[in-house]
Amino acid sequence: RDAFAEAAAALPPTERRALRPARIMAGIYQDLLARMRQGGFRVFAIRYRVPWSRKCRILLRELFA
Repeated sequence: RDAFAEAAAALPPTERRALRPARIMAGIYQDLLARMRQGGFRVFAIRYRVPWSRKCRILLRELFA
């Protein structure tokens, strides 16, 4: 989590639009990390996924931010 926050803070505001795809993927990976944390990081027993609907919400949030 700290690495995601640090990376977001380092993004120059002037490059925000150019880095939109990176921000979208970061949002998806943050959600995936949260799911893994909730599941106890049982990565060999559980296949963690971010639902398509959640990915769409992340996409829309970044497009209209």
